[in-house]
Amino acid sequence: MTATDVLVTEDLTTAGSRPIVQPVARTLVPTLRFESSEDAGAHVAEVMAQAIEQRNLAGQQTVLGLATGSTPIGVYLELIGRHREEGLD
Repeated sequence: MTATDVLVTEDLTTAGSRPIVQPVARTLVPTLRFESSEDAGAHVAEVMAQAIEQRNLAGQQTVLGLATGSTPIGVYLELIGRHREEGLD
């Protein structure tokens, strides 16, 4: 699943358990604007978790190439939480 698929299939502009997202018009690359870095991290983790779960259902392994540095820490914390709480693997 790609970010574009999520844009098309889900209403990302509502509050609740999902972050509030605004698609950015007139951009060549699909672009989303989030209210906070925590919201962005949660969204990225959701997209990654969906990809992992879909591949698991298909009997395929998922290999992630993960960035270093402090920027993706929110994503990693969210994925760790999903692993501990929901068994994401």
